[in-house]
Amino acid sequence: MEEMEGYDMVNTMFSPEGRLRQVEYAAKTSKQGSPVIGIVCKDGVIILDHRREVKGNLRIMHTKQKIEEIDDHITMGISGIISDGALLAESAQFESVNHELTYGSAIDLKSIAGHISEIFQSYTQFSGVRPFGVSVIIAGIDDSGPGLFMLDPSGTFYGYKAICVGEHEDEIKDIFRKKYKPKMNCEEALAMAIKAFKEALEKKFKIDLIQGKIMKVGSKKFEDLTAAQIK
Repeated sequence: MEEMEGYDMVNTMFSPEGRLRQVEYAAKTSKQGSPVIGIVCKDGVIILDHRREVKGNLRIMHTKQKIEEIDDHITMGISGIISDGALLAESAQFESVNHELTYGSAIDLKSIAGHISEIFQSYTQFSGVRPFGVSVIIAGIDDSGPGLFMLDPSGTFYGYKAICVGEHEDEIKDIFRKKYKPKMNCEEALAMAIKAFKEALEKKFKIDLIQGKIMKVGSKKFEDLTAAQIK
């Protein structure tokens, strides 16, 4: 069994088994956040989160954003330390603007995912910093059509048809493996996502705590999902 002593003190030290302990801890942190779902549909893409219920009535629920707009056609969902995710979103926003000013065209999804991946990865290589405690979903529509990417604290990213990050992500991904269909439309995907939240969260599920965005093929930007659409 691997000796733990000392190998988790800095983010740049590999353990004898070839593991970066602080990066693994950061990934566990991201799984403690409330769940965020992304789904690619035949006619668009949706991204949803189920916020945690806050006791009392003093906090304004929409002041802390788990879904950040990167550009009109790209949105990012965050699970983990929200302030870490906000910093990544701001960097991605600048990258998107710089790309349009330089090349005269909107940035594609994979380029944004690659930009965020480089930031994630750089914080695993230098001492004196810690890995980002978030996993993120990049959703949007570019010239290739609707798409999704998921990135973890190591900087690794993959494209997905349907994905979840955060609390209960494994249970929700199992539901998607069984029920996702490539030809489902956005309305069908939304119904599947809400049902997945309900099955995974059980007693913690409340329909009023779900918020999200949708972008359909042919539209110019993401739009907020309304309470009527969610219900």
